[in-house]
Amino acid sequence: MLVPISDALVTRSQPEHFSLLSIEQVPGPTPMYVSYGPPEFTTFSNSTTACQACIEFFPEKKDGGRFHSRLYEDEKGGVWAQTCRAGSCDFRDPQTQPVGGVIGKGVGPGGEPDGKTCITRDPVPWYADCEPIVMSAASTVNEVTRYCSYREQIFIPPPAKTASYFAGSKDNAWRRIGGSKEQCMETIEKQGSALMDTMTFCDSDLLALSGCCETVFDALTCVAETAKSNGLWGAEHGSIFSTFDEEGSKMLDTFAQYCVPLCQNTKEEFCEKNPSADICVSFEDCSGCTAAGGLWCPKLESCHCPGPDPPCIAPPVETPLGCLPKTKLKELRGGVGKKEKHKADLQNEKAEEAKEKEAEEALCKYHEFAQKWRKPED
Repeated sequence: MLVPISDALVTRSQPEHFSLLSIEQVPGPTPMYVSYGPPEFTTFSNSTTACQACIEFFPEKKDGGRFHSRLYEDEKGGVWAQTCRAGSCDFRDPQTQPVGGVIGKGVGPGGEPDGKTCITRDPVPWYADCEPIVMSAASTVNEVTRYCSYREQIFIPPPAKTASYFAGSKDNAWRRIGGSKEQCMETIEKQGSALMDTMTFCDSDLLALSGCCETVFDALTCVAETAKSNGLWGAEHGSIFSTFDEEGSKMLDTFAQYCVPLCQNTKEEFCEKNPSADICVSFEDCSGCTAAGGLWCPKLESCHCPGPDPPCIAPPVETPLGCLPKTKLKELRGGVGKKEKHKADLQNEKAEEAKEKEAEEALCKYHEFAQKWRKPED
């Protein structure tokens, strides 16, 4: 008998913040003189089934990791990480004592633990982390996608003709499980297309594109390497991603189109092939800058994307009509000496170079995937 997920959380007693769940619900004996109501929790036969159920029902990590959800904050006070863990049911009887129980007491003869396994999402120090348990137990490609979805906190669609049993995964392929719940397929398509178009050089969010490219790269690499290490796939079988359904294949094409080229080329090579891409465009004059959607700093004579804090000394020019003739600009620069202007230009140039370097480093993490794991036809 299965316990409804909504009823399978959370007890607040000794200790208050442990939460247990099972899909192997078998109600235990209820004393005649006590009416406990429907049992809230149960046990598992081993740590593998316990951990598989935990990540399936509770896939969201609240551990403050990169692209994960923030640390769990208890309403009664306290902050800690929540991830799936499993261990011996040695601190309560989950069948007949849904509230209460005695630490060190089990349900076997003489109150000894009976070898059953319980789970928690709280940092019980003697419970084992579920992630490596689920990884080593993955015996199908579907189970590999389940493990990698949990590890990378993004819903990876299962192979074709199989189903995902992750809570919340329906119609959410390639959506982040925790944190912002960002739909990375949409982000890569939108920001990648904006990066490459010629409408304006300021309409793409390079950090958003980089973040989703990074997560998808890690997820795809996890699937390929875990399947290989568990003996589920080999080079003789071709690309493991050929087993993906339409949602999986579409992401591979999108990733190859917008993410991989950023690392298959140096910036110079990329810009030589894509001169109109946002990161490749530069302007030396006010009219060209503002016509392309940028802000022109008249005293610095530099072009920047709109933002809350442009580096301009004087108010920026926002439209081509606001651009003044070059002779007029020289007159307006009278209050700033050549040395001061040169110093400001150098500082601004260094800041821009630092930003570009940071963006390039953030983007270029996919070279190994591109070389090793891409589909043969790409």
